[in-house]
Amino acid sequence: MDKPKITTIVVIICIIILGLYAAGEVNYYSSKIAIEKNIDSPVVNIPTIGIEEKINNVSLSQGVMHDAKSFTPTNGDVILSGHRTLQGSPFLRLNELNNGDVITLEWPGIGEVNYTVINKTIVEPTARINTQSNGTHIYLITCD
Repeated sequence: MDKPKITTIVVIICIIILGLYAAGEVNYYSSKIAIEKNIDSPVVNIPTIGIEEKINNVSLSQGVMHDAKSFTPTNGDVILSGHRTLQGSPFLRLNELNNGDVITLEWPGIGEVNYTVINKTIVEPTARINTQSNGTHIYLITCD
């Protein structure tokens, strides 16, 4: 096997390991208020730490990802995941959030939904989040 192929395999393995590790690190519990607005694709805005990122449902490699096991805003608890390992990673400064900071989701067909940070917790990578269809929380997950 030549060097570029080994390098590619190592990079893929590292991405998989980082993705698995990111699956349960930090969560933020919040309350929400919905404001109707026309939006083409979902966006997360966190002004206090300079985040304005599109949300995808495909892969962490494409930025902030909406967890398919969670709900959309106003329909239950929301889980968003993002990397913070390198400069330019969407959740690089997530650890700087404080109680009272506002997180805004702009969601197609729903509009703006505002959440206020009321808690942050570091959990084991194997931790599971039990979302509720009547929940009003957002969980932002990244690695430590």
